[in-house]
Amino acid sequence: MEAFAYPLRFDPVSGFALLELDEPAEVEGCAAAILDCPVGWIDSEPDFGTPELVFRPGAPQDLAEVAGEAIARWLAPRALTELSGDAVDLVTTQINLAVEATNG
Repeated sequence: MEAFAYPLRFDPVSGFALLELDEPAEVEGCAAAILDCPVGWIDSEPDFGTPELVFRPGAPQDLAEVAGEAIARWLAPRALTELSGDAVDLVTTQINLAVEATNG
C-alpha cells in the first residue's frame, strides 16, 4: 500500500510522489508532519501535532524530548524512533530524528 510523500511533491512519472507504507522514508515524512503541525491547527484533530517550541526555554535535549513525546503519541505504534537535540547556536536547536525500526 502506498501513501503520499511528505512534504507533498510531484514525481514526473506518476504525478504525486508516493511511498510504501511503513518504509523508513514514509515514517520520517509522518514524523515531519507531526513536527511541522502546531497543536490546535487541525480542527478535526485538535490534539495532533507538536506544542509550540519557538521561544520555549530549555536545553536542546529538553526540546527534543517535547518533540519526542508528540512523535510517540502519534507515531509510536508504527515505528521505533530516536530523537536528539543539538544546539546550533545561542538561539537555534536542531532536532534530529532516526527511524530505528518500523512495524510494517
